Amino acid sequence: MAGISRLVFLLLLLEYTRPHMTQFFPLIQRDLSFTPYSIQWVPSSARLCAVGATTRGAGIISVYRVNGKRLEIANETETPMPLRCCSFGASDKTTRHVATGDFDGRLQLWDTNRLEIPTSSVNAHDTIINMVDGSMPELATASRDGCVKVWDTRQLDKAVFNVRHTEQQDAWSVAFGGSTHDNRLIAAGYENGDLELFDLAASRYLWKTNIGAGICSIDFNQDKLVLSTLSGLAIVNLTKNGTIEQLQSSSDTTMWAAHHVPQDPRYFGVVGGDGVFRLWDHDGSRHQPVAALSLSKHPIIACDWNRDKQGLVACASFDQTLRIAQVIF
Repeated sequence: MAGISRLVFLLLLLEYTRPHMTQFFPLIQRDLSFTPYSIQWVPSSARLCAVGATTRGAGIISVYRVNGKRLEIANETETPMPLRCCSFGASDKTTRHVATGDFDGRLQLWDTNRLEIPTSSVNAHDTIINMVDGSMPELATASRDGCVKVWDTRQLDKAVFNVRHTEQQDAWSVAFGGSTHDNRLIAAGYENGDLELFDLAASRYLWKTNIGAGICSIDFNQDKLVLSTLSGLAIVNLTKNGTIEQLQSSSDTTMWAAHHVPQDPRYFGVVGGDGVFRLWDHDGSRHQPVAALSLSKHPIIACDWNRDKQGLVACASFDQTLRIAQVIF
């Protein structure tokens, strides 16, 4: 993590010489030769993985290394079909395999140090996989075919859990929750605004509600779910029978992704169609974010927090650009 440490060091020194307030510092920007759809920090490293589509209709996996104020390509490969999503959630710190879902419904695992061929591959869905999430050793996929499935990475040939929306709505998002083997939850979001919650340990359906807009992403925070939707943000309280709280925002735009800060889940970051990164506080005002930074004139489709450096966030936008910023709380 030396490349990141040098870049952040002076910023952290400044924090102790000024009144406390949330601040954004843009750090690194890199233009891409493809359209990114999903990004993830490689666990326990100063590397960033991006997947997407080329102008030729192929897919691409690119791994970048932070070197001072630059992002340098560490490894890259093309795939026959565009890639829509990726996740390191089911990988350990040693193998650091990334899971990808493509436009043809294929779920694959890749060694980020050797991208020549996938280490595992399965035809998981009939069509595009919109999202993949991981909780070691399992992966969950959500697809346009209306299905949400769970896979064991140790034996990827058959799903261990499978549910299809009763009206065959597009499954846009999926996320793991729960903290123990006996408390394993999975939430699924659909294009019509339906939100479904399942208990994986008991293999049973728990409840369903409707948010009122298509659900682009889901992120657990203990007994709460933060949802980014086509029309904004919502918080679902699991301890109050799925009570929904819509967050007010000054921008009427699609919120593509929302993720909690791993080191301090009181905060969560949101990226949207207006190219703005917003930071929200669960304990703060519901009327506006505590901070915001305009990063692009184009939609930001994905973001991810670094799990080793608090406040370090990466974003990918439709202007074919990766950006890294530091948030100081």
